[in-house]
Amino acid sequence: MKKKLKKKKTRKKPTEKFVNELRKIVNKIEKTEDFDFEANGVDRKKVKQFGIDRTIKIEAQEMPIQVIEIVRPKYKDKDKIYQAPMTDVFPHSVLTPSFAANIITAKYQLSIPLNRYSDYLKACGIKIPANNLSNYVGRAAEKLVPIYERIAEVVSEAVIRHIDETTIEVLDSEKEKCYMFVYRTSTWEKIQASLYIFSETRKTDNVEKMLEDKKGYAVVDAYARYDKLAKEGIKLQRCWVHIRRKFVDCIKALSAAERKTSSATEVIELINKLFKKEKWFKENKKTASEIKKIRNEKEYQEILKKIDEKIMVLDKATEINTNLRKAINYYLNIKDKGELYTFLENGKIEIDNNLAERTVKPLTIGRKNYLFCKTVRGADVLALMYSIVQTAINNTVVPEKYIKYVLEKIDKINTTNKEELEKIMPWDEEIQKQFGFLKDKNPGHPEEKVPKIRK
Repeated sequence: MKKKLKKKKTRKKPTEKFVNELRKIVNKIEKTEDFDFEANGVDRKKVKQFGIDRTIKIEAQEMPIQVIEIVRPKYKDKDKIYQAPMTDVFPHSVLTPSFAANIITAKYQLSIPLNRYSDYLKACGIKIPANNLSNYVGRAAEKLVPIYERIAEVVSEAVIRHIDETTIEVLDSEKEKCYMFVYRTSTWEKIQASLYIFSETRKTDNVEKMLEDKKGYAVVDAYARYDKLAKEGIKLQRCWVHIRRKFVDCIKALSAAERKTSSATEVIELINKLFKKEKWFKENKKTASEIKKIRNEKEYQEILKKIDEKIMVLDKATEINTNLRKAINYYLNIKDKGELYTFLENGKIEIDNNLAERTVKPLTIGRKNYLFCKTVRGADVLALMYSIVQTAINNTVVPEKYIKYVLEKIDKINTTNKEELEKIMPWDEEIQKQFGFLKDKNPGHPEEKVPKIRK
């Protein structure tokens, strides 16, 4: 009997995948280059089109910044003076919504320090010192406060939040190290939002205050101060990636041969099986209830059991190096708190905190460039701007276009009216249609299949 040959899986080239993504861009322009029949002496009526070739290209535009002088003629008669009303968003300043949006995205999306942006403008003939640009950002921030507060509200009300923190230097603070706390709603939440809150200490006071009287879950690392959230009634899921990292640290200094026989490598390989399963859930678009079911089945549970058994055996070993001891204690500490397997009770909970870490990354990249904040107020503005820019990106909205639109509109609406404010939030459907950068939005997670009721 002949064996059936397995069909080779066709894999898309990276370039092909990239080009397909570009085809989804909203503002893509189609340009037709047709054959010149007349110049080549060919009768157009005698030929028949049998196909078409398409090539994707990217073109750069010239500098989008322009200097505009607004002229408002004045008229009078015997009794009155007539002049068009001033509609300036930033009166007595060269600042406009479009210029403010450009500065904000340069620094908070592209991580360009304001002194370098000032140099760029200077090369284009516009001399604006970096401290002036900083003041412009501050003025824009004052108008964007309602947007920031609404993002904070959404994060606090979410069922699942991912939380992390990172250091930031503030020159006029008495503290040597200050911190930026970062929050991200779960990908399962209806509203996708990123929130940054500045704190002069690593204490989780602001986290507790924001989540006060709230329930649900928080995905966090092993930082002990998050224990307070558990006392408030929020269930914690500690990050398995952090557990894995501790064991990876144990084999970094080992040779390739030593790694193969290392006990830490065995634990890493078992944890990798866990992540492979989680990846499979996403690739196969499993619903939350399906994920929960599979996680609690024998095969998945067997992986968890083997990880625990292996670490427990290592814990009893007499001769053990310092790094391995740290990794074991890290695992056991989380296990003893009962915060290792929270994800088994809800399929929407992820086993890692990568979502928050990816939200921290734009800040850490920016920090390498601009190094520090001069003032505490500057750090608060930093938090506000990153929150708005990243939340726009979370919702596939172009930050620069969105911020320009909001600055033009925000003085004309009642921001205390939730319905009015909601219409200018980046997750609003009309905002996404108008300023979204993708035609096909991310379909997100599949909805639960509701069984049909037979009559």
